[in-house]
Amino acid sequence: MPMIVVTGGDSFVPSGMNKVAPVFQLSNVMTEVPGWTADPGSPGSTLSNNALRNQGIKAAATITANLVFSGAQSATTIQQARIFVNGNAVGNLASVTGASGTLVCTATVPLADADLVTVQATGNATLGAWNAAIQVAGTTVRIT
Repeated sequence: MPMIVVTGGDSFVPSGMNKVAPVFQLSNVMTEVPGWTADPGSPGSTLSNNALRNQGIKAAATITANLVFSGAQSATTIQQARIFVNGNAVGNLASVTGASGTLVCTATVPLADADLVTVQATGNATLGAWNAAIQVAGTTVRIT
């Protein structure tokens, strides 16, 4: 009797990256957040410059960026951040008002193998030096 074997192609594997020193001073222009390392808790995670490389194919992958910030000179300063896939903005534009806190960006999108995920952020202080800085501790990007 003949046998038919069907394979599923590429399989998806969760990925992650964590912020490393130094902190990143926000400016009044949306700018890519630099300084990442592959998350050791997400085996196989790799980076391309400041981008997390997706592993496999997933029709509805969830991307979550947690950007811990502090040091804004005013409690009315607005910090914003957004996720990008291959240079295209996806998901929500996160916005938090205050001198410190956490920007949480999310997106649920189809991802192909090796798609590149980055995050950009900005502040709106009257003087750029009065903007918050993205901190190392707790700042992560995850693809699940």
